[in-house]
Amino acid sequence: MSWRVVYIVAAEKMVSAGDDSLDEEPYNLPMRSTVQWQAGSIVDEIAEILRERIVERRLAPQERLTQRRVAEDLNVPRAVAGEALRVLHREGLLESTVGAMRVAAADGAVLLSAYAVREVLDGAAARLAARHAGPGTHRRCQEALDDHRAAIDAGDRLRSMRADISFHASLVDGSANPVLRRHWLLVRFTTRSAMLLTSAQLHGSIGEHEAILAAVGRGEPEPAERAARAHVRATIAALEQFPAPSERSQLARSP
Repeated sequence: MSWRVVYIVAAEKMVSAGDDSLDEEPYNLPMRSTVQWQAGSIVDEIAEILRERIVERRLAPQERLTQRRVAEDLNVPRAVAGEALRVLHREGLLESTVGAMRVAAADGAVLLSAYAVREVLDGAAARLAARHAGPGTHRRCQEALDDHRAAIDAGDRLRSMRADISFHASLVDGSANPVLRRHWLLVRFTTRSAMLLTSAQLHGSIGEHEAILAAVGRGEPEPAERAARAHVRATIAALEQFPAPSERSQLARSP
């Protein structure tokens, strides 16, 4: 019996409480064709599929997710789908409302709270990468940086966001610290800020990435950490310029 069958049999025995009330509205994102089953936890795989679509805004803020629909779309037990949704809820990507899970709003206040944590994590990742990363890490970061620049020049924000994720994820992998990687994944949703920043601010981030990579390539831990923290603080400063959601609503109604 394969690991997947064993896992599904066990998962089907899990108790799924309070779920029937969440299954009234359709879940409209077809994902069956994208699933790649690999060794590891099915819950982690399902959570990653949903996480990527939230980060990439294929699942819109406030879109309603149900355990039943996720299970049907991805052909997994409802207990697995429910646990994946709970993982994303703990990460702050989903919020619990009366009788439903919804994609959390990507407003400035939420992002600022997470970026306060990312400043520490990204700084540590750059410092450790400067000590431990090899040529492979530098190559992947440079490729992501080149793709990021091309995406910004083309006005492709989704591609830009993916390249930004790839750059920082490569640094985190280069840190050779699996605990750091697990914590960084919890705040990866902050890359949604690419949808809020201006073109000029996105172009500015290229130079900030270049400074980080240069320090890492030279094997200079302290300058690498300073550059990474400065990059995060620049994003924080940009996000602080955005009005609160209530103020944005008022501005939208103004003549």
